[in-house]
Amino acid sequence: MSSAHLTHTVLLWSLLGAGTVLLAIAAFNDLALRLLPNWTSFGVLAIGVAFRLLNGDLWLGLAAGTGVFLVALFCWRRGWMGGGDVKLLAACSLLVPPGALLSLIFVTSLTGGLLAVVYLVLGRVLAAGRRHASGPRTRAKSRALALRLWQVERHRMLRRGPLPYGCAIAGAAVILMFGPSGPLGK
Repeated sequence: MSSAHLTHTVLLWSLLGAGTVLLAIAAFNDLALRLLPNWTSFGVLAIGVAFRLLNGDLWLGLAAGTGVFLVALFCWRRGWMGGGDVKLLAACSLLVPPGALLSLIFVTSLTGGLLAVVYLVLGRVLAAGRRHASGPRTRAKSRALALRLWQVERHRMLRRGPLPYGCAIAGAAVILMFGPSGPLGK
């Protein structure tokens, strides 16, 4: 392996790692706060641009990303997506090769559908448990972050609040980044 090829591979792996960390941060923020920070989307965008630049398909990637952004923007205007989801999806479209863009949309739809089913089922189970519970209900405050997060999600499920769709977008991007059609799968 030549040193140029080794450097290229190390750069790609470093970008993959940084992208994965940013997507995990975005997903956690969406889960906890239903908010996708702009800096995570812009960071993913910068990493995606670097990927496309290293692979020599920057203009094709930017054209594909712009197309995804415009379609997602239309969905936002119709109330079908949140603004943070639009930005994150468009940024993630640069993390995968332009030829895998339909896979990104498809896998995002699948992970989002799975997320919706989980929320619907858990919401029904929680609502049924609430109807059959006897005795006074206590609302103990927990210091454990995971337990506090569960308490908030439980409340959102019971009132059928919005889904953290950024988790589905981030999950799909990570699946494709490390899959055979990802940047290193060539």
